[in-house]
Amino acid sequence: MDYDDDIQPLWEDSCIGCHGEGQLFQLTLDLSAAQSKAALVGPTATQAMMPLVTPGDLTKSYLWLKLNGTHLDAGGSGSAMPSPPGKKMDSDQLALIETWITEGAN
Repeated sequence: MDYDDDIQPLWEDSCIGCHGEGQLFQLTLDLSAAQSKAALVGPTATQAMMPLVTPGDLTKSYLWLKLNGTHLDAGGSGSAMPSPPGKKMDSDQLALIETWITEGAN
């Protein structure tokens, strides 16, 4: 799996409207091509005391919980993602993100 070819297009398709360069929520999470991987792998989520992405562990990856609407169970807040103006991810797209995280988020 290649991050730039397989994962970045998912952010651009569903998330960049809010979390792209110069967008409303860019200050908390910039998913533009130049910043997304560094913004996701390592930093702690602003809505919960857990990393956004923990390589190899879906249950400790707040991004995964937000995408699946289970973030409140982990002490998070806000709504599931993506929300408008992006479009919801389908099961194939979520499967790509699941694979990316479980295989080490490289």
